Amino acid sequence: MTPPDSRDASSPPARWSAAPLARIAREPCDQHYGCRDFDVLDSSGYRLCFGHDTGCD
Repeated sequence: MTPPDSRDASSPPARWSAAPLARIAREPCDQHYGCRDFDVLDSSGYRLCFGHDTGCD
């Protein structure tokens, strides 16, 4: 599984939703602290967060 472009967390790869090894746990969203991120749960139960700075203060 190839990771997404680490500079853009706006759209996790669609293939992740169908992959048996990982699932999207939280869709991309803008956080109050100026980050856009999403979470993935892997097959071992670990939650991985991918995100990028939105430049907001």
